[in-house]
Amino acid sequence: MNESESSIKRFFKLIFSLINTSRKVIVNLVFFIVLVIFLAALTSDKSLIVVPNKAALVLNFHGDIVEQKYEIEPLDAFINEAFKQSEERPEILLSDITEVIAHAKTDDSIQLLVLKLGGMKRAGLTKLRIIANSIEDFKSSGKKVIAYGDQYQQDAYYLASHADEVWLNPNGWMILDGYGRYQLYYKSALEKLSISQHIFRVGTYKSAVEPYMRDDMSPAV
Repeated sequence: MNESESSIKRFFKLIFSLINTSRKVIVNLVFFIVLVIFLAALTSDKSLIVVPNKAALVLNFHGDIVEQKYEIEPLDAFINEAFKQSEERPEILLSDITEVIAHAKTDDSIQLLVLKLGGMKRAGLTKLRIIANSIEDFKSSGKKVIAYGDQYQQDAYYLASHADEVWLNPNGWMILDGYGRYQLYYKSALEKLSISQHIFRVGTYKSAVEPYMRDDMSPAV
């Protein structure tokens, strides 16, 4: 009886071992197949872009222009890309823009640079000046630059002003406030509010506290 039970146990152990081994082999096989497909998709030649002769480089400024993108979890970035979900606040690297323009300058296939500025958001004057210098450097090669937009806000038109031609949708609009800095003066407001202040001045910087003492700028000395 004991020998019979022992034989049955060995039989079922052998069956379980075969099943468990088969399960591991199948799971590993499926994993490696998925991995190979994923790597093949990343290295596929279908994503390569062939630039024809006499092509135009279109720069679509869609989002904020930044020097460094904000951090995002790699898994979140992979999921967004896999499901083609758009970013809530898209960003464009300043270095990417300048490098693309510099490369297009020396690329004989690129004959025209098109600036699509309707989707541009925040940038900052310093970044705009760097891009403008890149555009001027591109124009030095003799190639043409065209700016296009359904609407132009101030930052967008700043870049458009460096193009050879500026195109605007006939039903579009433009807002130009001008770049400037304005000093506010509080003397009369403080008097109306019965607010008194004590001012201590030293040195030659005459305008440092004038907003609290005057309603306009004092004469130059």
